[in-house]
Amino acid sequence: MLRHTQTGLLSEEQISDARKEMTEEEFEQEYNCSWDAHIAGAVYGKELALAYTENRIRKDIYDPSLPVTTFWDLGISDAMAILFVQNVGKEIRIIDAYKNSGFGLEHYANVLQSKPYKYATHYFPHDIRNRELGTGTSRIEVAIKLLGKDCKIVPNNTIESGINAGRLIFKNLWVNEDLDDFLNDLSLYRYEYNEKL
Repeated sequence: MLRHTQTGLLSEEQISDARKEMTEEEFEQEYNCSWDAHIAGAVYGKELALAYTENRIRKDIYDPSLPVTTFWDLGISDAMAILFVQNVGKEIRIIDAYKNSGFGLEHYANVLQSKPYKYATHYFPHDIRNRELGTGTSRIEVAIKLLGKDCKIVPNNTIESGINAGRLIFKNLWVNEDLDDFLNDLSLYRYEYNEKL
């Protein structure tokens, strides 16, 4: 079989040679004109593509009768992000997300209170234990004061163990398709890519 290119046709041998020199994603983009091929080095590229294929990125996944759990990624100078999640059987549904920077915990507590959700637990990373220099109060103490006692701290694990955990749950992950920023951030989360290696 020959494939047409701008300069003519390629033989199966040429295609085979190109496949050996490229990643699967590069080959899909270059030779099969795939716009769905994920970014080189993308951590969750294949998992995200499969979620689209299986129609797990869609509208109307929020169930108002169920509680919402939040997962926080703290930031002051860089973005602080919050995911709003519901568990429906084995499904883990990311129904909403919020990201901003330059604000204290009070701002984010107000954002949570402005949403129509009934909250279960709020999960924070280990660095929420840090104390503010001016007050000596830890951020977890502030969070509990603002959000109530259902605040939990996630153990400090390596980035790689977090990535592996993410891959394990991805098959059960559903995402609200309106969360363009979150989906874009997820698709761009990647290993540092070295073309030679």
